[in-house]
Amino acid sequence: MTEPTHVDWIRAARASHERLSGIAAGLTEDQLVAQSYDTEWTVAQVLSHIGSGAEIFGLMAQASLAGADSPGSEQFQAVWAVWNAKSPVAMRDDALASNTALVELFEAITPEQAASVQISFGPFSVDIAGLVRMRLSEHALHTWDVAVFLDPAAAVAQDAAALLLPGLGQMAERAGKPADPAFSVRLVTTDGLGAWAVRAGATAEFGAADETASYDGEVSLPGEALLRLIAGRLDVDHTPAGITESGVRGLADLRRVFQGL
Repeated sequence: MTEPTHVDWIRAARASHERLSGIAAGLTEDQLVAQSYDTEWTVAQVLSHIGSGAEIFGLMAQASLAGADSPGSEQFQAVWAVWNAKSPVAMRDDALASNTALVELFEAITPEQAASVQISFGPFSVDIAGLVRMRLSEHALHTWDVAVFLDPAAAVAQDAAALLLPGLGQMAERAGKPADPAFSVRLVTTDGLGAWAVRAGATAEFGAADETASYDGEVSLPGEALLRLIAGRLDVDHTPAGITESGVRGLADLRRVFQGL
């Protein structure tokens, strides 16, 4: 498979922004103050998180493009304080405006900048493609958190899922709970997005399936559902029809490992 370029990531970020805009723009104030999929946030607060994240990602990208030091936690705290004080309607409207600005910033990046710029994240750094990948992961999943409020059968956008699945190893390791005894499950996507595997034990590992290995179970599911599974968003009430399982380990075991970040 060809490695996605920064252009591929930015195109998906634009599509995710347009999708969220279409969902959120017409929400009433009553809908904005209703609980989102995230039990700790209202719909407006999810949008606020998206908006403040766009502002922070923009600050980081602009600093790196200018050759300046990346902003730190003090600046992030100031951004969050401003967003937390907004009204629900302002959270929505300003989030869409803030993300528009971020996507336009990404789209203005030249190939030369994409090849040379590095953005610092504490002890490690990413290039432009890596930065947009991180933003797309956050944006696509939180867009689903809002979309599912209106439609319980909502799915993460296919283009985002296709790009994000190969890089889920870090999320799985960070989010996974220990499993004792250890087990492994092969995960086959029903929409052509590959065959993957989870090995759960002291830590959780996610990667391409080894066709020569044996597994304790196999699950066939859409690629976007697999993404939501690793992100802790594939509960029983939001699982698409048609998923099949075989073997002694399956979705119930994986849900216990991946309960959300």
